[in-house]
Amino acid sequence: MEDIFLKFFSIVDNPNAFIFHHANLVKAFYDEYTTLLKKKTEPVYRKDLRNKYSLQALIRYLSLARLFNAWSFICKQKSGNIFWYGLTDRYVTVENEVFDVYNYNILKILGRENVVCMQDTRDKQIKTYLPDIYLEDFALPVFFIQMYLTVFWHGKIKRFASNLVHKNPELGFTQKQIARTVVKFWAKYFLFRLILKKLKIRSVVNLCHYSKHSFNLACRHLGIPNLELMHGHIMRTHPYYNIPNLRPEFELPMRELLPDTIGVYGQYWKDNLIAGKQFSSEQVKVAGYYLHNGGIHKSKQDERTTILITTQPHVQKEIIDYVSFLKEKLDAKTAKVIIKPHPAEDISNYLAIQDNKLVYVITGDVYTLLQSADIHISVFSTVLFEAIRYDLANYVLFVDRFARECNDILESGVAEKLNLDETPALGLAGSKNACYYFDDFDAQRLREMVIKKPQT
Repeated sequence: MEDIFLKFFSIVDNPNAFIFHHANLVKAFYDEYTTLLKKKTEPVYRKDLRNKYSLQALIRYLSLARLFNAWSFICKQKSGNIFWYGLTDRYVTVENEVFDVYNYNILKILGRENVVCMQDTRDKQIKTYLPDIYLEDFALPVFFIQMYLTVFWHGKIKRFASNLVHKNPELGFTQKQIARTVVKFWAKYFLFRLILKKLKIRSVVNLCHYSKHSFNLACRHLGIPNLELMHGHIMRTHPYYNIPNLRPEFELPMRELLPDTIGVYGQYWKDNLIAGKQFSSEQVKVAGYYLHNGGIHKSKQDERTTILITTQPHVQKEIIDYVSFLKEKLDAKTAKVIIKPHPAEDISNYLAIQDNKLVYVITGDVYTLLQSADIHISVFSTVLFEAIRYDLANYVLFVDRFARECNDILESGVAEKLNLDETPALGLAGSKNACYYFDDFDAQRLREMVIKKPQT
């Protein structure tokens, strides 16, 4: 089956057509093309996920007080810190305290006092180590820089946009969309460059490069080593990471907006990324499973068979329909179904089918839930891989409109197929060794990856 996301590279014949202001933006436009396709092919692809990095999403945060506090913090920092650019609403509970699941071990290794932490927006829960600054705090300067660039670069942007539309009409971009992408990119670039330069940052660790193109370019231009850490599963069909048929002339231009290095959980993910060609083999390193998960041990207190279902925003309807099906088939005396919503979801629809007899909705950290589960079910969540470390039955709930993603996970061997009209059974484990996917955590190895020289 043809990969619709890779059509971009059959349409575009010259990556240098995307050079603007001495930087090649082909990666940014490929990712924008991919996002637009997702909007068309995934009707329930959440609007707040699609637009979370846009000026529209930040406009409600225009605040002089927040801007003043953020800039005051920056001005008071010592030089030589590490910069952590993380994600919102990603938690782990440790001894009844809430931490960021991704940076818990990072801050322990480097020392919280040596790390400046940034997120785009504030968390729904209060974490023990709050971020120091947020992108939303800088909504005012981003707004004014965009206005300035729109006027000052008007002719330049107009020529660039007109040329792209003329040469690549099949991409479906309008001149307005291209102009908006360019202005948004450079406004954030100038902001990030100012922040990083003022802080005199030693090195950077970030998550999710495809939402941070401007940030990555600012790091590159300032010569700051920039490490991306894997934050979810990176399948062979992941359009933002893997482009297996990428032509050689696109490789270096695409990498201009990538981090210097990416650290992955284990060899499986490294193999995927190298085959995907966006990153060179020298850029991909095994970092090990650096997330804090409370250790691997079973902690079952309920004698009933516990079925854990981890959800995603794109498949909420199918999950709800499947849980309704289970309510008809299972007995609350012998079974228990736990729905663990994705952090970005509105959980009200799940709460509507909760009965606290058979079906429960729990928003706690997933690792605690995995310790007490007998069966895990998801459509294509990262948890399908993490679940193989907990010695339980693991299933891909097969949804036809996500057949591409579901088949990718099934081919990896970590889970079995479960149709929407089937009940799960105990005892079916993935066929692969967990170490292939999740190498052991090594603090010294991770420290050396964080504090290193940048790629050339």
